Amino acid sequence: MAAAARAADGRIITAVNAYHFTGGPCAELVLIGTAAAQGACELTTVVAVGDRDRGVVPPCGRCRQVLLDYFPSLCHRKRQDPKDSP
Repeated sequence: MAAAARAADGRIITAVNAYHFTGGPCAELVLIGTAAAQGACELTTVVAVGDRDRGVVPPCGRCRQVLLDYFPSLCHRKRQDPKDSP
């Protein structure tokens, strides 16, 4: 998984998680830490994508809660339902 965010100042922040069978943080949580380390305290948009042609992936429940707690006005991009396409 990889995640990217647009900071309020226009910067694009990116992050990946290194999957291991013992678990670990999701890409969105790695992204929050990366953004903080780069001084980007306000994120406006976040998107996560999966490998193996999974495309855009919605956040898990834990990430959804953390993103809401830290960035209540955040726009999270999710996969468009093919039924909604013209």
